[in-house]
Amino acid sequence: MNEIPKDQMDRRAFLKWLAATGGGLVLAQFLAGCSPTATQTLPPLSPSSTSTLIPPATPTPVNGLLASLQGLELDPFLDEAYRLWMLRDPEAITLNGLSGFFSVRNDQLTDLSDAFIRQTQAMQAGVLELLEAFDESTFSPGQDLNARLYRWFLQDQQTGYKFMYSDYLVFPFVNSLLWTMNYLFTEVQPLDDEHDLADTLSRQDQVYKKMEQVVEGLNRRKENGVVLPAIIMPDAINDIQQYTRTGIAHPYYSALSSRIGSSPDLTNDQKDSWRSQVSDAIKASVSDGFQLVLDFFLKTSPIAPQEIGLLRFPQGEEYYEFLLHHYTSTDLSADEIHQIGLDNVERIKDEIRTEFSKLGYPASDSINSLVNKLGNDDGFISGKPAEDYIRQTMDDAASMLDRVFDFSLTQEIGVIGGTEGNYLSPAPRDGSRPPTFYALTDYPQAKFRLKSIIYHEAIPGHGVSAKVEGKHLLIGNLKLMNREKIALGSLEEKSKSLADDGKTPMFIAIDNKAAGIIAVADTVKEDSAEAIKALQRLGIEVVMITGDNRRTAEAIARKVGVTRVLAEVLPEDKAKNVQLLQAEGKKVAMVGDGINDAPALAQADVGLAIGTGTDVAIEASDITLIKGSLKGVVTAIEVSRATMNNIYQNLVGAFFYNVLGIPIAMGLLFPFFGLLLSPLIAGAAMAFSSVTVVGNANRLRGFKPKFSAR
Repeated sequence: MNEIPKDQMDRRAFLKWLAATGGGLVLAQFLAGCSPTATQTLPPLSPSSTSTLIPPATPTPVNGLLASLQGLELDPFLDEAYRLWMLRDPEAITLNGLSGFFSVRNDQLTDLSDAFIRQTQAMQAGVLELLEAFDESTFSPGQDLNARLYRWFLQDQQTGYKFMYSDYLVFPFVNSLLWTMNYLFTEVQPLDDEHDLADTLSRQDQVYKKMEQVVEGLNRRKENGVVLPAIIMPDAINDIQQYTRTGIAHPYYSALSSRIGSSPDLTNDQKDSWRSQVSDAIKASVSDGFQLVLDFFLKTSPIAPQEIGLLRFPQGEEYYEFLLHHYTSTDLSADEIHQIGLDNVERIKDEIRTEFSKLGYPASDSINSLVNKLGNDDGFISGKPAEDYIRQTMDDAASMLDRVFDFSLTQEIGVIGGTEGNYLSPAPRDGSRPPTFYALTDYPQAKFRLKSIIYHEAIPGHGVSAKVEGKHLLIGNLKLMNREKIALGSLEEKSKSLADDGKTPMFIAIDNKAAGIIAVADTVKEDSAEAIKALQRLGIEVVMITGDNRRTAEAIARKVGVTRVLAEVLPEDKAKNVQLLQAEGKKVAMVGDGINDAPALAQADVGLAIGTGTDVAIEASDITLIKGSLKGVVTAIEVSRATMNNIYQNLVGAFFYNVLGIPIAMGLLFPFFGLLLSPLIAGAAMAFSSVTVVGNANRLRGFKPKFSAR
């Protein structure tokens, strides 16, 4: 693989590097398919399709939208212009967590109608006109930069509207309309109280109308010759079909139901009511709305084009040029990029065939044939060759990190072959061994393959769901098994016994049938119980907050002497539990080391991060303990108390000299005793006061925590 010096890794160099490596094959073939030479074989566009490329825009009155910008100075003008633009995309406001910033509800979906889009275009054109009317000679350097950036953004937006129907609105990949709406409803949409529920139901009720707008946009694209290619169409149809389901089978329902069930503030009756309302809204609007989109794709599928590439679109070359300069800062022209790909296609194919021949495949086969064989073959190497192959793959990946992203692994990853494996074991915190990949190299049929994980999903506070080799795999706690209605049988009693021993049981289910149980346990450090006793002697109540099940948590608490346990706390609820303790009138110090502890560390009156923990926890804390021991908490408290006592002593000492010396210096005793305070004595007293304070403070150098001495 070609080396690129780090100081030359700019966009131009990266494009050349990409074209010169195996990863550039896809780029090269795509560019070849988009090249002017290739497009000459495509049938010309009919007059009817070109005439409807961009429907004539109806003049849209926008003076009312721009009224709030009139007469503003540059800085408030830019802020208000940004606010007006964002308010036209309520989904983006929610996705970016800005509803509080803009003081809006999370109850509207973004309008995708042609009229609304053109009104936004006209509004931005008006903003650009107002921006260009400012006197640039009055700008500060910072204002000049902001104005030029925003002007570029508005000009780019105006150019982009010309191609508003030249893209694929719905496609089965990340950042498509389907993906964005799914992320909105299943992950981001707030659902903590009655107002949030009302907002969620409001948005669900609007899905049908939005899908009508989507179909309108898809029809406009079809009229312009923009139809999803045949190679992608089946995946898009499969994706859409799951959103046409109703009730508990709908992806929105399963996600929202889980979030409702995990709310600690709702009664069971409230949870049932909320779930029922969500289900009704899905049935009334969501499922039927997605059915409209599915019907469009089913009707369009027979005419889906076989070719793929932007240049086959109307105005394809112009659109390609726009996208090139919209998404990159390269100074290469489209033709130069095409040529890079074309010049390297055959060389890259030869390199790929060479690699396949090393694996035992015939080098004379076509690339497509070789890829298909690799996808259908269980494997072909075993033992030491397989182990060496995996080790080389990991070395190549580490080298790629260093070349492209300018950072490297802190430790090499070891590889161990055997009869079981295909998992990565991270390095233990004590550094006793490096991270190790256990490779399955002694397969019974003398074949090697990595298990194929089709998808996986982490379910916070529950476990993991995955599809492996066609089987649905669940690994998680009792809540996950109950949620999925999986009968555990004798495994449930076994889990109780494990929990009583301080171990956390995790159940395994395959295709919705209980298959086994795993127990994991955190080793209680030898000095933890002693540290907790020391905290209690200092008059501090110790509370354990954990996501473990109650039996496990209470078993560990008994070992270390903790009397109050908050168990089965979801990661996002740890901060809420800290708030509850604060509501009891307590000053709360939170000790934690994980990513999930960071919000609670920030919420506590004092956050103490274990130095061996995650960077996120350390960043969110007020104090970082160097060692991974609770003894540090005791020491920190004792040092802070000794410091405060020293401060009080210094204040008393300083005030003693002033209270005694000032009245004498003022002559208060002169009428009675004829005493006055000489300036020399006053100066000496002041100096002695400072010496007393500094000397007393230096006593802390010899401070030794009582706990450390025990």
